[in-house]
Amino acid sequence: MKTRILLADDHAAIRGGLKEYCVRVLGLRVVGEAGDSDTASVLVRVCPAGLLVLDLALPPEGGLSVLKAMRAARIALPVLVYTMYPAEQFAAAARAAGAQAYVTKGAPMSEFGEAVRRVLDGDSVFPTLPLRQRGRPPVELSPREQAVMAGILDGEPLVQIARRLGVNASTVTTYRQRLLDKLNVRTNAELAQLVASLGDPRRKH
Repeated sequence: MKTRILLADDHAAIRGGLKEYCVRVLGLRVVGEAGDSDTASVLVRVCPAGLLVLDLALPPEGGLSVLKAMRAARIALPVLVYTMYPAEQFAAAARAAGAQAYVTKGAPMSEFGEAVRRVLDGDSVFPTLPLRQRGRPPVELSPREQAVMAGILDGEPLVQIARRLGVNASTVTTYRQRLLDKLNVRTNAELAQLVASLGDPRRKH
């Protein structure tokens, strides 16, 4: 049986292109489409599927609100965020909210297709991003370090971050210390101040 997927994007033309690619190239079955966050929230509850392809710029509430509501309701449907926003802006926030992958609309369709395949295989797909500090070379943060940082900035306890990432608390502590060392800060408060001074991308949506 073909894998069933859902598409949520406010542009019908983009949904149409994704549907054709998913059906013809990836051999998937598109069983539901949404052009707004309200419809997407209903679809994920009533339409069984193996993957949700989710745009962040989804009116009226945004794709992140759909994702957060899904996870709060313990809906485990894998989510691939497919968006116009650069990864530097929202990849960490999407991962922290429970997404399994982040692909920009400017990427080749082959990259989107590979991300779909990997997510359906149980993998996650996030880019490694640099954090740029004035007067210092860009700092490369791994996807896991980005996810830990996003949790810290959201005020999550380390135990809760560990549970969300599927690792133990000592592993999260190791990632936190590695993150602090890379950014040359000592505490969570200093980390928050640093990110605020650089402009927290999660507040730009």
